[in-house]
Amino acid sequence: MSIKSDDQVAKLTRHVKLLEQALLDEREAKKALEQKLDDTEQHKFESYKELISALKQANNRQVQLKVLSTLAHHQAISTSTIEMLTTFLVETSQLLEGAAVFLFDYKNPERAVCYHLNATASKLERLFHGRIDITNLLGDIEEDDSHWRHLQSAGNEWGKITKHFTNNYLISFSYQRLKKRKNLVIIDLPHYCYSKDVKQTLDTAAQQFVSTLQKRSTEEKLARNFHQLERTVKKLKNTQKQLVHSEKMASIGQLAAGIAHEVNNPIGYVKSNLSVLGEYVEIFNKALNEAADHIPADDELSFAQEDIGELMASCHEGIERVADIVSGLNSFSRKDDEAKFSAVNLNHVAEESIKIAWNQVKYNSEVVTDFDEDIPAIDGHKGELQQVLINLIVNASHAIEENGLITIKTWSDDKVHISVSDNGSGMDENTKNKLFEPFFTTKPEGTGTGLGLSISYAIIEKHSGDIAIESTVGEGTRFILSFPRK
Repeated sequence: MSIKSDDQVAKLTRHVKLLEQALLDEREAKKALEQKLDDTEQHKFESYKELISALKQANNRQVQLKVLSTLAHHQAISTSTIEMLTTFLVETSQLLEGAAVFLFDYKNPERAVCYHLNATASKLERLFHGRIDITNLLGDIEEDDSHWRHLQSAGNEWGKITKHFTNNYLISFSYQRLKKRKNLVIIDLPHYCYSKDVKQTLDTAAQQFVSTLQKRSTEEKLARNFHQLERTVKKLKNTQKQLVHSEKMASIGQLAAGIAHEVNNPIGYVKSNLSVLGEYVEIFNKALNEAADHIPADDELSFAQEDIGELMASCHEGIERVADIVSGLNSFSRKDDEAKFSAVNLNHVAEESIKIAWNQVKYNSEVVTDFDEDIPAIDGHKGELQQVLINLIVNASHAIEENGLITIKTWSDDKVHISVSDNGSGMDENTKNKLFEPFFTTKPEGTGTGLGLSISYAIIEKHSGDIAIESTVGEGTRFILSFPRK
């Protein structure tokens, strides 16, 4: 009985040990499983953290790329440098979570103008009324045309601008705005918002801004040079045209002088002979009248006696016209002594010219004056200038049929100007181009020599002046004379 009990106890003991071992194995397995589960959860957590970090970086990068894109767009469409600069500073401030931005504009560091960016209104506002000295500030800054630099803290030696910096972390960026002018940008920002990626974006934006600024400066310089070249070419063309015209006028003047000299003598004796012939005709008529009772009636003799008077008058009119043409040729070709020049007021010349020409214009035109009372004097010959204005006023009245208006105006800038305008028939381009050629006229045959404007042109040229024409067919004509100040 005891032997059997001992066997049962031993058997139970082994069974208990087996159960204990199984329990230990189960605990080890559970512990291993828990450890594995912890590792899995930890891996998931780390992956989640990495995902969140990557997402945050992607969002930041998207914001940074958006800033660069916005800057590129505004720099492409901005019409002015200040607009482009303001946009650059506003976008930079927003990227740095609204950090304060200061701009210093200077040629001489001792006389800089300081601005503070109002990001809400997107404009730069002057921080101080006067100019300030930023020499010490520039001494702590390493100048660079494309990178932002870190300033540890605002120095006390920076003067009154120091109090406007609230943080101990500053970044600066300087660049040359114009040929001799520079800008310095300082941003007062919290340290936490200035990461490596943000610095890289700011450097890229700065390089982009400076590059666009230099490109725009080059384009503006090229545009100025192009416009200057255009003006020079236009001036050269006008000068060439004037030289050609002057050469033509000089040649025609020499020819006119020769013709006038050759024609003048025959005109003299023809006029003299016509005068004597007129006296002879009167003697013959007197004799015929006295002997009328002794001469048989003859119709042809009576007709000839009546017609000879008209023929003589016609001859006198013709020779007077030839004499006028020769006189005009002499005026056209004559070079008067410039020592006769003196101070001349164009207002006075115009007033006297109107009085002289009034009898020819009063029937179909009204003359209106618009004089600058403070007009400066010019150096000239009063009589010759009157000749020009009288010719222009008379020509204006001839271009008007009825209810005409002739306006004479004077003014000055770097030169002294006088204009004669009418509301007559106007001229086409072909007429304008030939207007100053000798013997060219638009008047009916027998009413003009065609030398008036040619002589006027020579007088204006002699006075170192210019003449311009504005004319529209059916609307009127305006002659503008310009002379240098005395």
